[in-house]
Amino acid sequence: MTGIAVRSRRLANHEKKHHIALMLPASPARLPAPPSFKVRSALLLAAMALVLVLSARLVAGPAGVVLTAGLLVLGMWITPHAKPERLMRFFRAVRVEAHVMPELLGEVREMARKANLPTPPQIYVLHNPGLSALSVGTPKDSAIGLSHRVLYKLTRPQVKAIVAHEMAHIVAGDITILALSQVIARLVRTLAFVGILLALVFALTRGEAISPLALLLVCFAPLGVTLFQLALSRDREFDADQFAAQLTGDPQSLAAALQHIETDQHSVWQRLFWPMGETKIPTWLRTHPRTQDRVARLLR
Repeated sequence: MTGIAVRSRRLANHEKKHHIALMLPASPARLPAPPSFKVRSALLLAAMALVLVLSARLVAGPAGVVLTAGLLVLGMWITPHAKPERLMRFFRAVRVEAHVMPELLGEVREMARKANLPTPPQIYVLHNPGLSALSVGTPKDSAIGLSHRVLYKLTRPQVKAIVAHEMAHIVAGDITILALSQVIARLVRTLAFVGILLALVFALTRGEAISPLALLLVCFAPLGVTLFQLALSRDREFDADQFAAQLTGDPQSLAAALQHIETDQHSVWQRLFWPMGETKIPTWLRTHPRTQDRVARLLR
């Protein structure tokens, strides 16, 4: 009887603890940060670097490769040191204070906690006429800019979805990745210009024949690196959409916000000066994927 009584007391204590545990609020699970560098993005960036090395080799030989590598390192050292506050001042953006939009800033802090960001991004208002948003900085020091129309035309869940999308870029380090691609693209264009100029000078002053193949490669290097850069940008947008949907648990709001932005971009002036419309631009010439493709991925 004593053993039965002891087991009965243990069972009662276990049920009591289980009941108390059910009554306590569950701690919110943190979302894992998205991979900062996927295979496709790595391959695209490697292709851009290969074009840069080839251009430097054709224009200036091995010494040109070394010099270009030094300029690339210098460019990447300078880029991350630009403070988000300074960049936002450049865009003439105004910082949102806590007493102005407490609910929005509270949601930003909560999403930053879920996304494992060490510091929540500062929110700024961009005085742009359309629906637009941007993010700058690193996970430790970042800022998100939202146009006035985003804040007051879209619904609160849609604004939250847009903020989550920009926050995904910060978490994944996309600002640094795209900055690196921009530095590479500028160096390739500069090398192409210098190479063509030197070819003309040598042909006119010394009568030296330039290899047609080398000249052709130098001429088309800027086009190739630009196409790789655009593909890299589109790839990062898809990843940011997926992470934002996980972060908010509301892919429908992000899809609706993207459709609002798409409609807003088809203004009277765009239809007047670009009759074929943005949706007719080939995908491989876009910085962002087509809206219908992004919405389809979010809602599938």
